[in-house]
Amino acid sequence: MARPTINTVEKLEIQVRKSLNHQHALNIVLHPTYSRSGLPPKSEFIADVIDKAGSSIPFTESGFLAPGNRFVLYADVKRVHWISKEVEEKAKNKRDHFDRLEFDLSDGTTLFLKDLDQAVFPLLKFFEWLQKE
Repeated sequence: MARPTINTVEKLEIQVRKSLNHQHALNIVLHPTYSRSGLPPKSEFIADVIDKAGSSIPFTESGFLAPGNRFVLYADVKRVHWISKEVEEKAKNKRDHFDRLEFDLSDGTTLFLKDLDQAVFPLLKFFEWLQKE
C-alpha cells in the first residue's frame, strides 16, 4: 500500500498547527485574513511569521518572501541549517541565536532568516520534511 501524498501546503499547515496547538510559536499566523504585498500573483498566503522586529515573513504554497523582498522558492532550497552550518558557531551561539535559519540555495548563495523566535522550530521541521523527498 502506497503512503498518502502530503502536499507542501499541508506540510506547512501541520507543522504550524502543532506549534500553535501547544502554544509554542505564537508569532505565526496561519491562513492570515489580511493581504501581503510583494507576493507573486495568484499565490496562496498560507502563513505569516512575525520576527522579533515586527517584520512579516510570508509563506505561500511555493515559497517565502525573505527580508529584502527576495521571493525564495522551496524548490530552490538545497539545505537548511539551524543556527549555522558551522558546528563550532552553532555550539557557542545556541543561547543567543537559537532562532536563526541558514539556507543553502541552488544558485550557490546563502540566505539567513534571523530573529524568528519560537517560529524557528516549526519552520525547521517543515524544511527538513521537504528535503526528505
